[in-house]
Amino acid sequence: MKETLEEALERLYPENIIKLGNNTSYNAALIKRKDFTDGVNWQAEKMYSEEDMIEFAFNTYHYISELMGVPFNLMSENKLHAMYNFERFKKK
Repeated sequence: MKETLEEALERLYPENIIKLGNNTSYNAALIKRKDFTDGVNWQAEKMYSEEDMIEFAFNTYHYISELMGVPFNLMSENKLHAMYNFERFKKK
């Protein structure tokens, strides 16, 4: 089971209030949670979608097919192979 962002934040950075005096307090976990969330969002921007990966696989097959002299009418089948292999090897 995958953990949601909110669950990870609560597990990793439970609320911890620090008393600063003069009836003021500081929640140190809030800054840590924001930094963690910023990191998660940055990483998500660097990831590729399934469609991006299928297109990459197809373009690679197409390019190699051209180099090998495969007739163009057979190249369209390579997209099906790309989609099949993506489904076969993607992480579950």
